[in-house]
Amino acid sequence: MMIKPYGDRVMVQLDPEVPHSEVIYTDPDTHSRSNTGTVVAVGKRCQHLKKGDRVVWNIRAARQTIDSGGTLYIIIKEEAAMGDKPTIVGTL
Repeated sequence: MMIKPYGDRVMVQLDPEVPHSEVIYTDPDTHSRSNTGTVVAVGKRCQHLKKGDRVVWNIRAARQTIDSGGTLYIIIKEEAAMGDKPTIVGTL
């Protein structure tokens, strides 16, 4: 199932989990949800994001998740994305 977002909204596939070393602030209500992921679909009015972009967003911007075959997605406004998340290559 693929949902096509309207207007300035983007559909993001959530990362499976957030490593504790990357957590800056933990809200007790949202600590188990990821706020990073990959854009999988964009609305026609999106100006800055495109499919395949890695993003970080305000966790409160996404109230509901969409579960499709065990993969979690959210739909947020493009402006809710606070920045890009580079893909880490290699090990430390």
